[in-house]
Amino acid sequence: DQVSINNDIDTERYDIEAQHTFSLAKNLRVVWGASARLDEVYAPYWLGTKETDRFNLQRLFGHTEWRMNDKLLMNIGGMVEHNSFTGTDISPRASLNFKLTPNQTLRFGVSSALRTPNYVEEKFNSKVLIPLVAPLPTGVVYTFQDAGNVDPEKIVSREIGYLGDFGKFSLDAKMFNDKVSDYIITPKINGFVDPPGTVNLSARPRSGENGGDVLVNGFETQAKWKIANDTNLLLNYAYVDISANEDETARNIEMSMPRSTFSGLLTHRFNPQWDASYAYYQTSEVTALGDGGYVDLARRSDIRVARKFKAEHISGEVSAVVENLFNEHYQEFADYNTLKRRMRLNVRLDF
Repeated sequence: DQVSINNDIDTERYDIEAQHTFSLAKNLRVVWGASARLDEVYAPYWLGTKETDRFNLQRLFGHTEWRMNDKLLMNIGGMVEHNSFTGTDISPRASLNFKLTPNQTLRFGVSSALRTPNYVEEKFNSKVLIPLVAPLPTGVVYTFQDAGNVDPEKIVSREIGYLGDFGKFSLDAKMFNDKVSDYIITPKINGFVDPPGTVNLSARPRSGENGGDVLVNGFETQAKWKIANDTNLLLNYAYVDISANEDETARNIEMSMPRSTFSGLLTHRFNPQWDASYAYYQTSEVTALGDGGYVDLARRSDIRVARKFKAEHISGEVSAVVENLFNEHYQEFADYNTLKRRMRLNVRLDF
């Protein structure tokens, strides 16, 4: 015999937010506000009840920008949040910008943020009872048996940045250090005991809980160069190093982001009607979390040629785009998601 399971999830969300911006003085600006949200979830199979579950969230936030003098600019802010899962949490942040020269700025920043556990991690309680032929006990198929009381993930971010504008050339760079604590995981429950009179027909159920810490260090930079009046070059590079104990976080978490990422964009305008661009992207090997698989070093080149037009009552643009120009073995997220060369024609009309 077949067993039919209705595992549909119906959700509704109601959200309202208000914000007020004003100045206390010429060098002191303030923004503050509040929001309230209600989520209603009806999922009898996943929640183990035919009652609609409600998640309430309220937030109060504020931010102050203080221009101390011509060289120093300070930003201080924070948010207080109360929700049905984790109670009350606070997220402060602060930054300081220091002008070395009229064209060069150093910035220092520290902030914290929280990720509230979701329904999968906090409240899923799903099982299916399957009657068996007597005298066998009732069979049970489990997926999640959340114990609840999961703390929010917390991230503390620190960064030092530099911004330089030298006319035709500009540079924006930063070093950062992010520490994630109480990383939320959903492992199989150790020592799970079947209720009396039942037999487990599946693997051990999973439950959300807090695991270990994740440390992310890195460097990002962006350079812009105006080669000529009609020719521009944009370069981006990022380096990321992740450290964590996989047994306390997630499998392959240290490879869940490309260690090196590079991109470049060269644009040229031939005349007021015609322009063209060439883009190059490169990412080092990565194994994405979740359903992602190992993906080797990836390279991709795109070109675009466009022409603008204008008539009496209409204007617009026609552009031709070729993605993965050299037909590289380009993959995203997993090795089964392989992209070949693609071409398309875009038409935009403005009335």
